[in-house]
Amino acid sequence: MAEEKQVLDLDELFGQARAVKVKWQGKEYELLRMDAIGPRQAVKFQQLQVRAAKLQGLGENMSDAQAIELEKVFDDLLITLCNALPLKTMNMIQKMKVITFYMEQTEGKKKMEKALRQIQIGVKRSRK
Repeated sequence: MAEEKQVLDLDELFGQARAVKVKWQGKEYELLRMDAIGPRQAVKFQQLQVRAAKLQGLGENMSDAQAIELEKVFDDLLITLCNALPLKTMNMIQKMKVITFYMEQTEGKKKMEKALRQIQIGVKRSRK
């Protein structure tokens, strides 16, 4: 009994990490979880998320060059998560869905909703 008290059970505190998988064209692709991404990749991933949010915030005011940049940012996010994903066969909506699904699965829907609200607030402020 005393032995059990000396164990830090991270599975109990944070839950066990489950794989996040994407099925596409008959194949299954496993995405890296944030805890499996190295520090440099994690920082880059966060920077890409911020850049994607800013570009998406432009909405209808987004130029063609910015739309191309946004797709490149999404590609970079997805390559970080799974470089085996066949990005050339996926359209922008599919890429966005994979990223949204990943965020929901790894960070939870509440964090995702909060991030989306912050993006919407930023859009409203930029239009004033």
